[in-house]
Parts: sequence; structure tokens; C-alpha cells
Amino acid sequence: MPTPSGDARCGLGAILPSEQGQAETPKEEETAQQQSDQDQVFYPTLDQVKEAKVILADKRLPPEIVNMIMDKAEYWASTKTAVNFRDLGMRVLSISGGYPQGENRFLLRSHPIGLTKWRLPASEAPESGPWSEEAKPKVVANDDDVRDSLRAEDLHGSQAEQAAPSSLSTTKPVESKATLAIATQKQTDHSKDTLEMFTDLSRPTLGNPVRKIVFDIVSGDQGHAPLGPGMRKDAPYDGSNTWFDAGVDRFDKTLQESIVPGDTDETEPGHDLSVLSPDMIRPVWPLSKVNDTEDEDRSRVRGRVINEEPGPYSYVHALHPDPQHAIQRNRRAQREMQHHHVEWTWLDSSITGDEDVGFVGHNPGGNGDFVRSLRLGDMVTVWGRARYRGWNNNVQRVEVRVFYAV
Repeated sequence: MPTPSGDARCGLGAILPSEQGQAETPKEEETAQQQSDQDQVFYPTLDQVKEAKVILADKRLPPEIVNMIMDKAEYWASTKTAVNFRDLGMRVLSISGGYPQGENRFLLRSHPIGLTKWRLPASEAPESGPWSEEAKPKVVANDDDVRDSLRAEDLHGSQAEQAAPSSLSTTKPVESKATLAIATQKQTDHSKDTLEMFTDLSRPTLGNPVRKIVFDIVSGDQGHAPLGPGMRKDAPYDGSNTWFDAGVDRFDKTLQESIVPGDTDETEPGHDLSVLSPDMIRPVWPLSKVNDTEDEDRSRVRGRVINEEPGPYSYVHALHPDPQHAIQRNRRAQREMQHHHVEWTWLDSSITGDEDVGFVGHNPGGNGDFVRSLRLGDMVTVWGRARYRGWNNNVQRVEVRVFYAV
């Protein structure tokens, strides 16, 4: 399963499926090598980014100007997480639609953003254990209005306060709901001081450090599908019912009682696993719901797919792609593996939901809301989706690289 740290790989082998061609002569090989060298992308290490900032600061530039220069040059630290199902003994991971227990699959989780000192327990391998599995669903607040406010705060920052008056009931003061949402966050989320124990970044760290997320996905669908009403023949993504979503996980301090004694590493400061353990991860998105034993129809509620799970909570998965989280759709009726490269940056505009994705399979303007909302210690997750019987999302490889300012 996914490799959770830095540039380490999970035995990936070739990054993308290689293309077979005619044998090259030595001269052609030399030309190809030169072209390959030119195409190499340089990813600065954390130390190189910090060194560049020191050089600029030595020129007596104000910190604000230094940060502007670094952002303009896109000279950021980054971490990469990847999973290649061929290297795990499968041709592809197949996600089948029409089966509530199998049509939503957790694929990978990124390294906690900016937590350069954090690592998995020595006893846990990246391809097994809690890290390779979806986080257990958890409802932070039972009041739906408060949860909506909390979700807006998680995903859109200060926009939550502007949206609250129109989205909350007038029978309760808006201020009390917003206050309760913030208070609930303080009860569940670790403080910035705690998270900074696990970082080598300059302090104080940025509250929202992420600048860009790059997704590379190799996948295809079942290879056949009728052209339904309203679908355009020249729009290859119209009517596609297989896609990928980006989610967010976060460390929850209220889950600390589940930690197994003896996981604390005293050899290095900032590695106290009783503070941040993989068992303490909760999902911010996808959302969760309280299991209702009296609800007889749990398969479709308000246009959402609900997977009832053992325990008090279950995930709520959208029936259709959520514009705020959809990364990429598969080409309709295309069984051959396709490589999709998608970039989201902090400078992208907000998602309106009106974008025509039929020709490219994703929002052509990126997703600035998602990138700007990510905090220190957050983890980006990728989920594979398929809807309706007969639709399959065949996943060969997924890679996520998260760039963040230092």
C-alpha cells in the first residue's frame, strides 16, 4: 500500500507504464538521454529550501519579501506518496459500482504536511496496519448545523463566517453555532505548538503552508458504456461514473486512549507517538454520520451513498462527484490504462460547480479552496469511486506530491 514519507517509494519500479518501440542506435540513445535529462524535474529538499531562505535573509531582505520570492520561484519543499498495485501482485485494483460496501475505496494517505520529524512506529510497515487503511469515521459534533459550520471552517477557512448566516437556522443564534464549532475543534484538534514539536520548519510555522498538490493517476474503466441522453460524442468524460476524490485526514487528540503502551520513542525529541499515532487519525472529509439503527433504508439518503459500518459512525459518500473534492474522472468506456496529471495550486480560483468537465474530466481551473484550507499536520487522502452496476474503476497507480512553504 502507500508509502507515507518523503520521496521513498513502495517498490514502485517504473513510474509510468513504458512504451515499447524500435531498438535505438547508440546516437539515438544519446539523444534520448539528453532529452530525458532536460525533462528531469528538480525537487529541492527541505535543507535546500531553508538554505535558500538564509541566503536571501543575509541580503537584509524582510521576511515577507523572502517568502514572496520563494513563492514566486515555486521553491518549496515537497513530499511524495505513491501506490502501484502491479507491484503489490495485482494487475489493477478493481472498484465495482453498485455495491455499497465496495464502490468507495481508500487508496493512499500523504505524509502529515510539514511534520518532518514524524514517522511511523518501527513496528508498523507502510503497506500494512492503520496507515494503509482508511481512518475510522467519526462525527465531531452531532448537531448537523454545527457540523456544516465545522466543515466550512475546515475546508474554506474564513469563508465559513460569511456563509453561516444563510446556511444556519434563524431559531438559534449564528454566533453560538460558530462558537460551538470552534470550541469543538479545539477539543479535538492538536494545538499548533504540539504539531511544531514534529517539524524542522522555521517557527512560527505558517498556518496554511500548502502551495501545490500534484496528482498522477493511471487508471481506466470497464471499457464499454452506452451513450446516454445528453452525452456528447466529442466529450470523452461525459457520463463517466468512475472517478477519484481528494480527502483530508487529521490527528485527533481525543483518540489518544487507543494508543498501545510502549510505542513512545524516547531516543529523539519530538517523536512521542503517544501524541501523534496512526491510530489517532480521523477523517475531516469524507464526512461521517451517526449510525441510526431505526433507519431501514441506508443505501441512498439525500442523494448520498452511506456505507453502514460496525460501530457508532459511518462514512457518508456522495452519489455523484463533489466539485470541491473530485480530482479526475476516467474516460468513458476506455479500458486501456490512461495517465492523468492534475495540478491544484493555492492561487487557483474557487470552485463554482459550473465548470464543464466533459472534455478534460476535471475542473480546468484547479482547486484553490482545497489547497488553501490545508493546515500543518493535515494528510491528503485519495479515494477511488465507481457508481452503478456494470461500472468498474480499474486503478493501476496513484501518486500525490504535496508542496509546502517553509
